[in-house]
Amino acid sequence: MNLVIDIGNTRTKMALFTGRELSFQTAEPTNEKKKLLSFPEQKVEFTKCIISSVSHIPKWLLRKIKKSGINPLILDHKTRLPFRNSYHSKESLGYDRIAAIAGACQLFPGKNVLVIDAGTAITYDLKTDHEEYLGGTISPGLSMRFRALHEYTSRLPLIEPETHAGILGLNTGEAIIYGVQNGFAFEMES
Repeated sequence: MNLVIDIGNTRTKMALFTGRELSFQTAEPTNEKKKLLSFPEQKVEFTKCIISSVSHIPKWLLRKIKKSGINPLILDHKTRLPFRNSYHSKESLGYDRIAAIAGACQLFPGKNVLVIDAGTAITYDLKTDHEEYLGGTISPGLSMRFRALHEYTSRLPLIEPETHAGILGLNTGEAIIYGVQNGFAFEMES
């Protein structure tokens, strides 16, 4: 079994694979050490592990993995990749973005692919049909947009996303929801 760990700004995702088959997965808030320590809940032995992290990798997590006798592969800009990286500042390219492009190479070989990852930030990354990473863009994620309106204005409330967004808000709450969520959707469509 292979253990895959993706440590994001907001959530840490962990998955176990047997070959290409997903056996188990979880996603917990990154700051929830107790929940992450219990993964996986059943006793499972894995033979390989790869970790991608947007910040630091907690020492307790590395200790837990190494205690299993596994030396994890830490994804970074020096890791051998299935694509040519044309990004000018390779050492500043987020490891989550590297992993996303590597996944696109695996899932869609020989195809032009735009990878969109909507997390704390939204990243748009492009790989060519020649397995070359050309670069991409980064913009604020949905929660960040709602927080920004609240924190950088005097009177706008902090609003939560809704499952449905109309076009014209008839009150401030609706106006924020519709503006943020439609702006998010229009950005992706463009």
